[in-house]
Amino acid sequence: MKIIEGIHSIFDGYLYDEHGLNCFLVPKYVASQAFRRINPDLYYFYLYTHLHYFFLSEKPYEHFMSNNRYQRDTIEEYVLSDKLGLKLEAVRIDNNLIEQVQQALVKDAIVFVPTNKRAIFYCEEYQRRDHPHLFLVKGFDEERNLAIIQDGEQNAALFNSPPSPTLRMSIGDTTSQFYLRNDMLESAFDAYNETYGYHKEHILIMSYSHAPSVHSAADAIKELSQLMSAYVGREQEILEPKLKYLIEEVDQFRIPYINTHMIFFRALARLIVQVPELQNRRTELDILARECQIAWKIIATKIGILHKRNRFEPEKLNESFSNVIVLEKKVINLVLDFGKMLRFEEMKMN
Repeated sequence: MKIIEGIHSIFDGYLYDEHGLNCFLVPKYVASQAFRRINPDLYYFYLYTHLHYFFLSEKPYEHFMSNNRYQRDTIEEYVLSDKLGLKLEAVRIDNNLIEQVQQALVKDAIVFVPTNKRAIFYCEEYQRRDHPHLFLVKGFDEERNLAIIQDGEQNAALFNSPPSPTLRMSIGDTTSQFYLRNDMLESAFDAYNETYGYHKEHILIMSYSHAPSVHSAADAIKELSQLMSAYVGREQEILEPKLKYLIEEVDQFRIPYINTHMIFFRALARLIVQVPELQNRRTELDILARECQIAWKIIATKIGILHKRNRFEPEKLNESFSNVIVLEKKVINLVLDFGKMLRFEEMKMN
């Protein structure tokens, strides 16, 4: 029997009450704590920073961009490797899923297996159609032919139909450990491969690679301050790709993407409360976050309306986008102030 220690339930509503990119990200968020306790906060902070502010669109990172948007997997790999010192490797499976999973776990790596929930969970909703899902496999029991999973979907699937992430929050069990027969894991993996192309016939393996470059919440906030300082007076440059993305995106994904902006703000807030010098600035950040959220949703709603007309008129968005830029300038100034405070405290200590 083998189990990776240090992977526990993380009860935190902001992961689940915002829609969007979470389906294949939450397992990695949860798994990263096995290597360092602060990793989950840093993982979401950096990932959503770069998904909403386009700091990495210039050299040497311009390859991160394609069609006015970042390549999410490329950004994720950058965050895990450059900031957290972790490696995420895709491994092809050729009728040897359980063998590959167990080999990785024996080496103290963590495994992610893409699955189709229709093959595992028997609530009515999951039987009606296919549902992709990424399982975090943190161990195995060889004698009993079981995989040890850390997930929360079983709670939603067992207790209500259609399943709702809200239930996981209300019972305080966003992710928990459970056992799954190896043959069921294989069936769910096969069902995924029959239906989906993303990571088809591959598993993902997370392992330690090298010493992380970011060591604390204060380090992360200071780095964000430095990134934003380069764009003072150029705020439109880091926001225009987001506007273009919203214009080009289909209706059903536009608002979910905007919603994930709140994850950036909440991740930043989680870092702030870890830094004594900044703890009293939390309310200020929360107010700005809500204002930005509303302003971006107004733009997303207008885009949806404009797309329904015979002719799309982008100039109709100018006033709303100007309002967003004003608010985002306030965000940048606030973060710059955070950085100044931390550097001042460093000078006092030295």
